[in-house]
Amino acid sequence: MAWYKCKVIFVEKIDENGERKEDVKEQYAVEAVSVTDAATIIQEHLEGFNFSLEEVTKMQVKEAFLQEVPEGFQVEGVQIFIAKVVLTATDDYGIEKKQNFRYMIEEKTFEEAYQRLQYEMKDSVSDIEIISISLSPIVQAIRAKKKEGAQ
Repeated sequence: MAWYKCKVIFVEKIDENGERKEDVKEQYAVEAVSVTDAATIIQEHLEGFNFSLEEVTKMQVKEAFLQEVPEGFQVEGVQIFIAKVVLTATDDYGIEKKQNFRYMIEEKTFEEAYQRLQYEMKDSVSDIEIISISLSPIVQAIRAKKKEGAQ
């Protein structure tokens, strides 16, 4: 599984203030096995809305740290943050190797995203340097549904 960014244009959408807006562009992160699968998932997720799918691209995200909620529910007020992290490890010959990774974090505030990243990385055997954490334009992350019988 990988994460894909789906860019969607809503023909018409009502915002949180009840105002009608036209041509609203939003981005969603979708966990899927392929671009085609991601397109199918986002179309099912947004069924009933008048929208067009503009683009689906694979995201360069090593791992996603999302809120755990029961299926069918959504946490209010969460935002998607992207963290850039450098992991430094020493190989068997004593040579330091640095690798850059991006992580997607779903939290309410920047501070909570930073704390969550630190918590998730606490057991890492590599030295960790957080380069940046930034607010993403992604409005929602959609995990792939587990297939029946899958573990």
